[in-house]
Amino acid sequence: MKRGPWLPGLVGLCRSCSALLAGLTALALDPALPRAWAQVDMGPGAYAMSTPLVLNIIGAEQWGSEPPPQAAYRSREHGVITGLTVHHQGETWQAGADVAAYLRRLQQWSRRERAWVDVPYHYIVSPEGQVYAGRGLQWAGDSNTDYDTAGQVQVMLLGNFEHQQPSAAQLQATAQLLGQLMAVYGLAPQHIVGHRHHSNQTVCPGAHLMSVFEDLRAQATAMRATLVPR
Repeated sequence: MKRGPWLPGLVGLCRSCSALLAGLTALALDPALPRAWAQVDMGPGAYAMSTPLVLNIIGAEQWGSEPPPQAAYRSREHGVITGLTVHHQGETWQAGADVAAYLRRLQQWSRRERAWVDVPYHYIVSPEGQVYAGRGLQWAGDSNTDYDTAGQVQVMLLGNFEHQQPSAAQLQATAQLLGQLMAVYGLAPQHIVGHRHHSNQTVCPGAHLMSVFEDLRAQATAMRATLVPR
């Protein structure tokens, strides 16, 4: 398994936070709540998955999202979350670029050119390791390829990983996010897949991310283990 310099920090975080987070996560895993609706609020635009003690997620309203009419969403409801799909942006990301401005442009393009109701992804992770909320998690995402996105949480990392390397901070934040989603929705490691695993029409999430994908999955699983009450 290929290991990167980002792993020790994540492992240390998992060990130090486990006792505190187990009690908080128990609320989100309450069997009295339907799996599709288990919720610990992470702020505006975020639906249902964790606590800001681990990840500070920038809500959609904070980056300037313009929500569509709720009626536009009704045909795209998820139901039960059954998997986590990892994407790359597919465009070269320039250091220091404005993520909020990019997301506003992506939202405008999605509605104007594709007739999608919102950005296609539920979470976006910057090279600095900042996670941004996109489309609400109760709504299925969208894709330019031929697979059914219903039940899949779409997580996109900024950059083109055919040509660029994901940063250590980006990988660490993605592993934390995926691990918390696994804990809330009761998912196993095999439920974390790349976009290319759904469709042969794409190389997403890129060769460089795929080269560390098993490591990413393992670290997400390690995070999940700290959050599930024993």
